[in-house]
Amino acid sequence: SVVADGNQIHANYIISWAAQMVQHPMDKIGVGLVLRGRKGTGKTKFGELLGGLFKAHHKIVSRAEHVTGNFNRHLEDTLLLQADEAYWAGAKASEGALKDLLTNPEITIERKGVDAYTAPNYTRILFTSNEEFVVPASLDERRFAVFDVGIDRKQDSKYFSQLDRWYNTGGAGALLEYLKTFDLSTTNLRLVPQTDALQDQKLEALNTVDQWLYNGLMSGELRENRVAGNCIGWGEEAPKSEIYHIYCSSVTKFQMPVKESAFWRAIRNYANMFSGETHKSVAGKRFRTIQVCGLEAGRFIFDASNGLKVDWAEFDESKTEDVFDDIWETGDA
Repeated sequence: SVVADGNQIHANYIISWAAQMVQHPMDKIGVGLVLRGRKGTGKTKFGELLGGLFKAHHKIVSRAEHVTGNFNRHLEDTLLLQADEAYWAGAKASEGALKDLLTNPEITIERKGVDAYTAPNYTRILFTSNEEFVVPASLDERRFAVFDVGIDRKQDSKYFSQLDRWYNTGGAGALLEYLKTFDLSTTNLRLVPQTDALQDQKLEALNTVDQWLYNGLMSGELRENRVAGNCIGWGEEAPKSEIYHIYCSSVTKFQMPVKESAFWRAIRNYANMFSGETHKSVAGKRFRTIQVCGLEAGRFIFDASNGLKVDWAEFDESKTEDVFDDIWETGDA
């Protein structure tokens, strides 16, 4: 209940994930378990107690390169790899290697001074972190089950001391027996719970087009990345070239906008968000326009297309508060 923050469905998934590793160690399910929480909440302890059941095959690392880097001999006999506070934010270069480690039944082992060779890959990964962004989860992500750890036992040294005492005086054996006999038929481990914590990972890892749309849906208008920049309102008709220009202007200097053809292919993934393309002519110049759907419809389409449940009302309330703040500051109230 501590790790799952009192949510029984989440607790059942977490237990099933651990039990499957014990009951069928050679059958990977391809899902990494992510526990996100504050320091002292017990997220790291969970991995220590679970890995303590098979110490020789449990590794704890704290750097991303120890998970996906070269010279990975330590992974050859690892069943549970615990990435404790390993930093993945924006680590695009290693994203493919990470997902390959999660899902591929084989792994290429590299050792210093020895030719690389292929070995079976039984490694499961447990990520524990107090960072907001822990893993690179794409919008259609099925490789990460992400949970927020409860704070009920935060810095509760007495509770964790009693837990260690129980574990070291027969509790480990009882836990192992419990996991060995746990009924796995009640859980589809490949169908990860769509938690708020997983949604946070997805939103953090948006590509430039999706991020632009998300920002526009938050603010209520599609705008450039400048305070006084050009903008298009939801529900308006606008030239396609202008829409693409505004998208390009919104991309930060640390990113590259996609080409216009790729931009519109990405937009087509959002059925009916942009529709009704027409040709118009002004002062002898022909151009193509497209209809942008209304704000509420856009938000619905964005959520439905990406399997999200964004609390859009939170952004509307924030904008209302800003308006009232401006009124008070200018003395118009």
